[in-house]
Amino acid sequence: MVETGGSALEILRQQAFDLILMDVQMPGMDGLEATMAIRRDEKVSRNHIPIIALTAHAMAGYVTKPIRAQDLNNEISRLRGGMNSDNSLCGSRPLVMTTP
Repeated sequence: MVETGGSALEILRQQAFDLILMDVQMPGMDGLEATMAIRRDEKVSRNHIPIIALTAHAMAGYVTKPIRAQDLNNEISRLRGGMNSDNSLCGSRPLVMTTP
């Protein structure tokens, strides 16, 4: 877990992740700016990473705060195509980015 968008970009350059949970409202570089930077990098790398936005404000198609486990599991399942019986992602290592 990282606390800023800039930190997220740094760790993404060091490690591969299957999914990102991105807090829209982070200090410094916010989640929207970080997502735009990730998408720019993807044009070069051609490696697409699904990003689920987390927000305290309701937005259609996003998981809202406070996060309910079932809502998050449903969104992850929709993006990744399934869950294991213990509700863990099938073969995934998600990067969680959120403010404390």
